Amino acid sequence: MKLVECQKDAYQRELTTAVLDCAETERGWDVQLAETILYPEGGGQPSDHGTIGGALVLDVKRNTSGQVIHLVDAPVAGEKVVVQVDWSRRYDHMQQHTAQHLLTAIAQDRFGHETTAFHLSTERCDIELDTEALSPDVMNELENAVNSAIRDQIAVRHRLVEISEFETLNVRTRGLPADHSGRVRLVEIEGIDLNTCGGTHVSSTSELQMIKLLGTENIRGGSRLFYWSGGRVLGGLSGALERERNLTQALSVGAGEHTRAVERLLTDGYQALKSKKLLLREMGQLIGHQLAAEEGQLLSYHSSEGDLALLSQVAAVLSQKRPELLALLTCGDPNGEGLFLLVGPQEGIDGAKQKLCELMDARGGGAGGRFQGKAGKLGGRSALIESLS
Repeated sequence: MKLVECQKDAYQRELTTAVLDCAETERGWDVQLAETILYPEGGGQPSDHGTIGGALVLDVKRNTSGQVIHLVDAPVAGEKVVVQVDWSRRYDHMQQHTAQHLLTAIAQDRFGHETTAFHLSTERCDIELDTEALSPDVMNELENAVNSAIRDQIAVRHRLVEISEFETLNVRTRGLPADHSGRVRLVEIEGIDLNTCGGTHVSSTSELQMIKLLGTENIRGGSRLFYWSGGRVLGGLSGALERERNLTQALSVGAGEHTRAVERLLTDGYQALKSKKLLLREMGQLIGHQLAAEEGQLLSYHSSEGDLALLSQVAAVLSQKRPELLALLTCGDPNGEGLFLLVGPQEGIDGAKQKLCELMDARGGGAGGRFQGKAGKLGGRSALIESLS
């Protein structure tokens, strides 16, 4: 399979070439070029983005014939068009992919954990390992080891070898594709790793700047190890510092006291919630007894600030004190959306719920003397009460 220019020189940012074909599709235009510097998705690495003759490149893939197809947002043509790569995205992919090679090599050679998959996503990257989640001690040792290799400024090179030479080398590989022909592209971190790979990479481990391990999660047959490298570490640190500043301002304590301050807030919030529940219960019982003392065959109550827990307390008292009466209990915006609870004899509820749903744009369910749910138009409450009285 023919190499694209970025597989020869990952640092090339611009290329002038010819458009061979441009075909409109449902998603945009598929463009084939004489040459390209844009990496087509593959090997766990997403495609490059950029522009071709000013048109935005949305995706790059190889078709079944191995040709590189660029999906763009506008038609392009010409013997000389300029192709430009989105360098920020490209360099990020170079850092993350090279970091994966370094992590994979050291995790296997020092700890015996083989990488079975690799994912390069926009938020964080991960490798899948054939072991359960790593212990904190192993995580620390692995992180220290990869960052030591970064400080050592080890060269990262790529080269093409014939199959005959490939078979004599100690290559870390899951095997070549069944239909592979021609030379094999290898990426080497000198003295650490030699790997079959078609992706774009930095030229020295020093360009990775740093690798930060973010944590693990168990998956079937192993674990997933998440990480950041290079610019993503700096971006993550900037985000963490911004959150720290915001918390310092919101909590009015220094960063070292954030945890204790949040714990105090959680404890206070839990106690306040308990107090609220007790007050709602007492309030609901009081309202229930007041309603139960009223005359009439239909009782009603509305609270703009209440919730379903309050309505349930009121309903519990009415079911005990006046089980023969139908009661409409609501809460929320009196002219907008809210909640309802209809309580009383089941035959009364069965006769009223259709009108309730129509006049209050309501949906709900229930049994045993209760019908409750959401109402889209609490403004229809007065008409419903009038029709049921």
